[in-house]
Order: sequence, then structure tokens, then C-alpha cells
Amino acid sequence: MIKTTMLSVAISAIVSMSAMAQAPSAADRSAGPYYGYQPQKPMPPRFRQRDYKPRAYNERRQPRQPRPAFPTPQQLERMKPAEPMNEATIKQYYAERRARMEDRLKRDREAASSYSTDFEKLQQHENETLKKMMDRAEKRREAMLKRLAEQEKRSLDRFKKYQESAAKTEQPAQPAQ
Repeated sequence: MIKTTMLSVAISAIVSMSAMAQAPSAADRSAGPYYGYQPQKPMPPRFRQRDYKPRAYNERRQPRQPRPAFPTPQQLERMKPAEPMNEATIKQYYAERRARMEDRLKRDREAASSYSTDFEKLQQHENETLKKMMDRAEKRREAMLKRLAEQEKRSLDRFKKYQESAAKTEQPAQPAQ
């Protein structure tokens, strides 16, 4: 009987120890998150109001200059009201536009004629190059045909020599016995 009670007390002590290890005491909880009891998830850091200090003005940065209340000469030029339209200004505008366009067309015409002469030169060069290539190809073709004819002649000569030498060394056939 004593043994069983001692065994049950030991088991309950072991079980209660593990339970105590998991659950913090009230004293640990009141001490705060950084003393003793650590919660399972860390608490997010909180901003403390007593640490807040407004930043002092940076002396290295130049203070902004106040904007002048009056416009600059360039702004005044832009703010000038448009000239009133009349027949003379319209004619002058279109005369300037026509002069610019004629100048542009003249430059385009000169560029096109230059391009056409360059293109003619290119075509002429390509034609000459093609003629040279064709001449070289024709010479190579003739040389190849000439070599082929020479090879054929040499082969026929060798064959004739072989036939002649074979005829001289050939023994007459012996009559069958």
C-alpha cells in the first residue's frame, strides 16, 4: 500500500512539474515580457512616447529661397498677349512656311539625285563584278574540262600499254589432255 501511494505521488509530481513548466506563475506574468516568462510569439516592439524627439533643422541644407512675387522677364515674354490676326500676318506666316518647305524640297531633290548617281555607280560596279565572276567561272570550267580530257587520255594510254604487255606475256593455251 505504501509503495502504491509513493508511486502515485511520484507520478503526480512528475506530471505537475511538466504542467508547471508550461504555465507561468502569476509573479512571472506580472514581471513583464523580458523577465522570466517568455510568451510563445514575441511581442512587436512598441514606440515609447518618451523617446520621441523632433529632429533639429539640418544646418547643412540650404533654406529655401522665397519665390519672388513678380514674374521674370522670360515669364513676362510668355505672358505677352498674342498679336491680333490680320491678313498681312496670315500671308507672312504662309510665306515663311512655303519658303521652309521649298528649302526642304530642294535639299530632298539634291539628296535624291546624289542617291541615284550613287545607285548607278553601285549597279555598274555590281555588273562589272558579275562579269569578272562569270569570266573566272568560265576559265575554271574550261580548265576542268581540259584536265578531264587529259585524265581520259592518260587512262586510255595506260589501258593500251597494259593490254599490249598482257598480250606479250600471255602464254598460248595448252590443249586439254
